[in-house]
Amino acid sequence: SQVRKDEGAMLDQFRQRQIAKERMDALIDSLRVLETGKFAEKKAEVVAGLRSLGFDVPSTATANPEEFQKFVKNSTANVFDQVKAMGGKILVSEITGLTKANANPELQPAANAALLGQAKGLIDYEDQHFKDYRSWRKANPEAFSVDEIGDFETDWVQKNPLGKYAREAEMGVGARGAPLLPVEKRQPGYTYTNDFGVTGRWTGTGWETLGGPAR
Repeated sequence: SQVRKDEGAMLDQFRQRQIAKERMDALIDSLRVLETGKFAEKKAEVVAGLRSLGFDVPSTATANPEEFQKFVKNSTANVFDQVKAMGGKILVSEITGLTKANANPELQPAANAALLGQAKGLIDYEDQHFKDYRSWRKANPEAFSVDEIGDFETDWVQKNPLGKYAREAEMGVGARGAPLLPVEKRQPGYTYTNDFGVTGRWTGTGWETLGGPAR
């Protein structure tokens, strides 16, 4: 039946989203090491050029060729991961749109944190929908009518606002160079990376140190 075909497509898209999620986690790891922003590419090129001449130039938060290249590679691959996760026939214009809305090493840290948080939040939202649908299907194996499935979808959407997933994911990014939220705006789980690359998570009363940037 068409419902079974749709459920098979949902499973395939769930698998693709896990690949996209891993890529986003790699980008978030890079954001905790590389401080993105204006001239990031030029700084990385200068350091790489000096090294090619034999100078021992250490990487810094704003001039890190290795992390810059890794960020660009994962950012580009992330677009295609998202395309696969969307399923169906994707237009060139849609790919272009995803590229423009994707994390970019030339964007400010807070902007990249917001983009990655929103993208990861959307994946979390879709994953939770898939898991809840699977549970509902097991409890209702004979429910195939439009009304029955529609009732599940309507109830689920009402209980799961997308904005909640996006906010929670964005709070966990912790981009290096992004301004620290004031105490009154911090929520438990909010992640911050300081100028020294040390990442911490706000517990509601203090910081839980997560250590140095993940690699």
